[in-house]
Amino acid sequence: MKKIVFILTFYVCLLSNIGIDTAFAEKIDYNYILDKAKENSFDLKISNIDIDISKSGVKEARSLYYPTLKSQFYSEYAHDMTNGVQTFSSVGTSIVNSSTKYQDLFTLNLSYNLYDFGIKGKKLDIAKKDVSEKKIVYDKNLKDLKLKIIDIYTRALITHKELNSKKEIYPIYKELFAMEEKLYTAGTSSKIEVADEAIRMAKTADEVDALKTRFKLLLKDLSYFTQENYDSDTIELVDYSEIDESYVSNVNFEKDQGETFKLGVVKEQAKLDIGDMDYEKTPDYRIYQLEIEKKETELQILKRERLPVFGMYSSYNFYGTDKNDFLDSVNDLQDRSVSVGVSATLTPFDGFKTSANIKKLELEIERLKLVRDQKMAELKNRYEKLNEEALYYNGQSGTQEELLVKIQNKLSMIEKMAQQELIDKPTLLNQKADLIQQKVELEKAIINRVAAVKKLNVYSEDSETVPKLDN
Repeated sequence: MKKIVFILTFYVCLLSNIGIDTAFAEKIDYNYILDKAKENSFDLKISNIDIDISKSGVKEARSLYYPTLKSQFYSEYAHDMTNGVQTFSSVGTSIVNSSTKYQDLFTLNLSYNLYDFGIKGKKLDIAKKDVSEKKIVYDKNLKDLKLKIIDIYTRALITHKELNSKKEIYPIYKELFAMEEKLYTAGTSSKIEVADEAIRMAKTADEVDALKTRFKLLLKDLSYFTQENYDSDTIELVDYSEIDESYVSNVNFEKDQGETFKLGVVKEQAKLDIGDMDYEKTPDYRIYQLEIEKKETELQILKRERLPVFGMYSSYNFYGTDKNDFLDSVNDLQDRSVSVGVSATLTPFDGFKTSANIKKLELEIERLKLVRDQKMAELKNRYEKLNEEALYYNGQSGTQEELLVKIQNKLSMIEKMAQQELIDKPTLLNQKADLIQQKVELEKAIINRVAAVKKLNVYSEDSETVPKLDN
């Protein structure tokens, strides 16, 4: 037993210098982290590029309203292998010349879609909806980023407070261990009681190390989003702004200063009415709805492609030729003909290709509607759970406050009894450790409640990233 006590004592003494130098602590808060995350988010940068790409699609769709002007130049040498016996002839798309010569052709072709039963307008509609969809995707990515930052910052803040509380408790356990050793030396305490105190101190030291590691990992997660490095030994995370400043006051155990701990108050109350949530305004719903509308427009285009397309065309031709010299044939170029006409294009049969594509689009629309409804059910479930979580932490924080008041009152009574030497010091120290532990539990409850409310607000906030498009 002596060997065990010695090993435990040696182990905890190695860890006895647990502490943090706050003289050069760097303070950061949630708003700072969120701003940096938005500034450096890869998803938001990609979404911005996607918006610009889709805007190019609108320009492409608008180009269908303009005529197409195309120019071509041909220069060739034609050799007659019959020495002029063969006459000029045309077979299919091939022309057989009747003489040997150099010839050049420059042509200007103008074409314009006169009427296509609204297909051009439908394609422009799809392009505009694609821009709106990409902007909503940006809005969704922004909301997702906020939720991730809230989640990580909350866990980091709680871990930081747990770490500090363990560092406050450790010297108390260390003092209790030293007192128990003295009592053992005096013969008024057993080896088991000394070992118990040593184990409790060692477990606290282990918890401090585990919390330090967890805190470092959470800071790494924040660094990924902000692209900044944070030193876990000097960083100090500030409470959410919704929490009253009195909440973060430290417990003061100095007898001549009295009780200085103040209970936390959440300044902004939660709007916990899930009936106010309009799910059809959420980015998830709007993205799927726009995708459905785009598919429905594609379906209309396919059906209208079965109808004829009326167009206009014109051609202006310059031709030059010479039997002996290429440059002379170029110099001979002059306008030879001009033509203007109208056309009607219709595909009576395409091997049932259009019918198959129509059926495919109808099934895709049906699938998108089911996926949209599934996402809405998931979102509603997530929102209601957050609502219940906020209510739970709201009630829990009240319970913790009541318990903390009782423990604090009990501590005051014990301190007075200790001054009158009516109670021993170990009882007083244990009560102080309980108060610190209860304080951090209260802090966790209030932080979790604020985080749940902030997530609810993110889900319910309106989008401001989808301005109307000009026609």
